[in-house]
Amino acid sequence: MKTNVSMLKDYLKCPQLAHNLHVVRRGPAVKAVTLEVGTLFHEAMEQRMKGAAPGAWKISLSDVSDDARAAWNKHKLWLPVDEFKLDAGWEIVGVEVPLEGEADRDVILQGRLDVLIRYNGKYWSLQWKTFDGSDLLSLCERVRLSYHEVAYQWLAEKNGYTPWGGTILGACAKLPGYRIIGGKRQEIGDGERAAALTTHFLARPPQTQASMWFHTLRELRRVSILDKLIEPVRHYDQCFGFGSKRCPFFSVCHEGGSLDDPQFVTLEDRYAV
Repeated sequence: MKTNVSMLKDYLKCPQLAHNLHVVRRGPAVKAVTLEVGTLFHEAMEQRMKGAAPGAWKISLSDVSDDARAAWNKHKLWLPVDEFKLDAGWEIVGVEVPLEGEADRDVILQGRLDVLIRYNGKYWSLQWKTFDGSDLLSLCERVRLSYHEVAYQWLAEKNGYTPWGGTILGACAKLPGYRIIGGKRQEIGDGERAAALTTHFLARPPQTQASMWFHTLRELRRVSILDKLIEPVRHYDQCFGFGSKRCPFFSVCHEGGSLDDPQFVTLEDRYAV
């Protein structure tokens, strides 16, 4: 079976969720605003990586919700996109680079790197994330110690991109409209917004990568049976995300709904040939 890094991530949340999204390929028609904004930022940075000049890139503003457009304008995310300058030592090997490798018998793993960079004699995966709040250190650690990055590194090395350096995280803070300092309201200026995108080099020691890949491979073997299951296991603790928002498939699992209901749409297969 062919599986991919995103399927693995969703499987770890809930096998039923992964089955719906990646085997049946049905998902919610309405996306979360944070996801829509992140997608817009990714679109813009992808074009910058392909050579678009500041202000010359185009994004799908007409395809997102009013709330997402409002958030994009509120945070003025075009400012950090235009301000970004590629480091003189970075060589862009490719953008949206597809990778594939045989992880185990009958388990083909697929992935797609946002940007593949060669820097300082090593290969790096450059990716973009937008985030709220000021906890940048936590974001960096979540990215560094994630199944995603472990699997991407294995795939990259399997495809000959060695020696591997790690992940270059382009993290863009979605700054608020203002701050209260000393009891007074202080507006966030355009200069601070333009500097909201910062880059961070994240790497794992070889022994950490080997240990994490061992556990990743064990989970991939479980994921590989998803298309053979009539009714995958459900992780009920995830139905409300451990107390936050409910799963988009809650109505299907608990209220007699169907994946054919109008709130779901057919998802594109990113790895289709």
